[in-house]
Amino acid sequence: IQGTTEAIFSRTVEAKFMNARIRVVGIDDFIAMKIFAGSSKDLSDVVGVLEVWFKPINLPLLEELVQRYGKDALRKLQSLLKEKG
Repeated sequence: IQGTTEAIFSRTVEAKFMNARIRVVGIDDFIAMKIFAGSSKDLSDVVGVLEVWFKPINLPLLEELVQRYGKDALRKLQSLLKEKG
């Protein structure tokens, strides 16, 4: 996936899905990829995740990941975080 590195695999988390254990991207990578995709649905998904996510998000890491997708993506992230308050 454009903008990702091998390090993405070190940030995966285990989840249970239909009685199977699977590895999925971590929250930081998920948000970064959604911002890169950039559709209104993707950005709405980011807002929804930020509203319900109960663990601290590693903001320096998230900004680093999003910045790989360009300045516009970083501005989108900053705007969404500002809206969240």
